[in-house]
Amino acid sequence: MKATQAALNGTTTVDQVTVAVFFPSPPIPAPVVITSPVDNDAFELGYAPTVSGTGEPGSEVVVTDGSGSTLCTSAVDASGGWSCVTSALPLGSVTLKATQAAPNGTTTVDQVTVTVTGSVVNASVVIVGPIEGAVFGAVALAGSGAFLLARRKRNPANGAMKSEESSNALI
Repeated sequence: MKATQAALNGTTTVDQVTVAVFFPSPPIPAPVVITSPVDNDAFELGYAPTVSGTGEPGSEVVVTDGSGSTLCTSAVDASGGWSCVTSALPLGSVTLKATQAAPNGTTTVDQVTVTVTGSVVNASVVIVGPIEGAVFGAVALAGSGAFLLARRKRNPANGAMKSEESSNALI
């Protein structure tokens, strides 16, 4: 800005002032942070952990694995907290990556690496019967590989049917 002053005696005075106008920047959103699990945590095979953390209220958080597959999603609540339960994680080292899309359009990312331990058992059920005179009912398999066999068997002496149950038995 420039100001000019003319005096009665014919002299002129010029003053220059620089004015800076600052506009406030929009607030920077809180970054997404995974607080649980932490790096190097270990889980048993088949376990579906809860991933939780903090972020910008009103944001959406998507948790993915190392290949980019979505494991779970959550909205960040008014206090800045979020959590979601993943699907069961595969055996080995797994990267959990949380990506936050804030309401102002910014994106922040945090990640941890966990280890899933255990063993994978490949099992199959082979029915090699029926045994003469046996009528099979149902075979129920549990995730552990245990099974229950329900069957009915005819008594050869009198022809009557008899129910039997076996657990983890050879069929």
